[in-house]
Amino acid sequence: MPDKPSKPSPPDEERPRGSEHQYGGSDRYEALLDVMEQEAEKVRQEGAFGAATPGEGKIRLFVLGFLVVSFGLLTWKGEDWLGPEPIPAPTAMEAEQSLRVGMYLQAQRIKAYRLRTGSYPERLDEAGEPLPGVNYRLMPDGVYELVGQNDGVTLTYRSDRPLGEFLGEAENVLGLGADA
Repeated sequence: MPDKPSKPSPPDEERPRGSEHQYGGSDRYEALLDVMEQEAEKVRQEGAFGAATPGEGKIRLFVLGFLVVSFGLLTWKGEDWLGPEPIPAPTAMEAEQSLRVGMYLQAQRIKAYRLRTGSYPERLDEAGEPLPGVNYRLMPDGVYELVGQNDGVTLTYRSDRPLGEFLGEAENVLGLGADA
């Protein structure tokens, strides 16, 4: 195996050439150096990105400008620019009033069932699709009870109480009433 020189040979014009071999004793190494020098010269002549076609500089400038503007907008506006603000959690008062309206609607379904059949339903789903968070219980004394839960609020309605009194100002607080 031929010995590798400890330092590269001088450039072509300074390198002595033998009559038998173009690259002297270390043919592969010197051939590699020649190829590397030729490629380095090509890069120096063409520039770092290769030869540019007409208009390529404008495209690069446009892309760079677009990226700078996009980055600026994302930094300036952040998440607000990417999507809507999240809906705030309901307050305790809104959760209670919403539950009152839901229980009122469920009581209206039970009332319609009683008018249609002459008796209260045994199960809540007999009066229509039950609302989530509302449970029904038929009491032995001929009344029913609705127990509703919503966001940590629990309310109970008994059918022997006036329904309008139970609803109270809920429709106005939620913007459902005539005063809204």
